[in-house]
Amino acid sequence: VQIGTQLWMAENLRTTKYNDNTPISYHSAWRSVIPEYAWYNNDIIYKVPYGALYNFPAVNTGNLCPTGWHVASDQDWTVLAGYAGGLSVAGGKLKEIGTAHWNTPNTGATDEFGFTMLPAGATQQYSAGFVSLGSGTCIWTSNQGITRSASNDRVELVRSVGYNDWVKNSVRCIKNQ
Repeated sequence: VQIGTQLWMAENLRTTKYNDNTPISYHSAWRSVIPEYAWYNNDIIYKVPYGALYNFPAVNTGNLCPTGWHVASDQDWTVLAGYAGGLSVAGGKLKEIGTAHWNTPNTGATDEFGFTMLPAGATQQYSAGFVSLGSGTCIWTSNQGITRSASNDRVELVRSVGYNDWVKNSVRCIKNQ
């Protein structure tokens, strides 16, 4: 989907192979620092529509996105948020409308750019397990420890710093310029 000068994938990444066709390791254990992915709750039924959850070592390979694309950087997200009116409202403008996937109330959701951000959840930071399916999403940037997130009860697009590498979050790819 074209948003301003950027071309974004309109859904979360769900590949199980790097762009050189090498398989990505599947979720071995909580706190794993080998590059890997997981399906929410270790169940492939979440592949569509939510996509896979990747740890930062997988993101950091530089080979997750198709050739000609890359994992969106913190700066890419800053540009997107600016185009969407700033961090204070960008979450609402990027979230899918309604409550088919988002829990009520899905505050401020307009999806006015067709980005269709979904509440894919994540793995927990401080204990084993999965959290937030339906209520939130956390998306890695290509910058270590930095994520962008949105929740069902807010309009903000939140920038967070300090995520542990082993946490598995969603990924969005953006076309190289």
